[in-house]
Amino acid sequence: MLYTLLVLAIAPAIFFLWFFYSRDKYEKEPLRMVLLTFFLGMFSIIPAIILEEIGFYLIPESDYAYVILIHSFITIGLSEELCKFCAMIPSFRSIEFNEVMDGIVYGASAALGFATMENIFYVLDGGVSTGILRAIFSIPSHALNGVVMGYFIGLAKFNEAKRLKLIVTGLGLSVILHGFWDFFSMTGLMLGILILYIIGWSLFFRYRKLALKKSFFRIIYCVKCGATLNKEYKYCIKCGELMNPNYKVSTNII
Repeated sequence: MLYTLLVLAIAPAIFFLWFFYSRDKYEKEPLRMVLLTFFLGMFSIIPAIILEEIGFYLIPESDYAYVILIHSFITIGLSEELCKFCAMIPSFRSIEFNEVMDGIVYGASAALGFATMENIFYVLDGGVSTGILRAIFSIPSHALNGVVMGYFIGLAKFNEAKRLKLIVTGLGLSVILHGFWDFFSMTGLMLGILILYIIGWSLFFRYRKLALKKSFFRIIYCVKCGATLNKEYKYCIKCGELMNPNYKVSTNII
């Protein structure tokens, strides 16, 4: 039974790690860097737990709405997303981080590493039903928060003038999404969780499309169908997607 629960706790994160990794259409990241970010995300749960323990010690839990809000957005949301961000730092500094889409991949990887460790604790304690529910909702939710943060970190990588602003924006948005998720969970507002879930996936598809359009490697492929491009054509001859024949690599792609 223990083996079954461990598989149930770990398998969803591995699946979503493959899913987000495979969405990088043009220039996939080396697995060693993706796995390093994933494992750093796993270990980032340690400082997150310490920060959360301090937060709950300073402000004891209660049923008051303002206390739940504080713990949802600051004690839990800010602590966990900040630790995931720290897990992304080595990949951010790596030469392998060479397009905006990489931020999405590494953001999801760090978040899924964190979610894996968290999921093990919850599933071993709650059993199969907990594992199934978390596989459907909580695991992808962590990853989608990482996607949102990662997209803006990807933008920040290539815009030094706005780097701090973009990083703070990405971190802030992920904290807001995480905070609302925890607040709805703590207060039993399941409709709110469902809405957030839809918003998260919508942001992923939107940010992925934007990131691929900003890719330095897009000049080789059609962003819509993946066909090899001919720079002499204004439209992709396979699917009709509008191309940019004057595309040039730039160090500032915002």
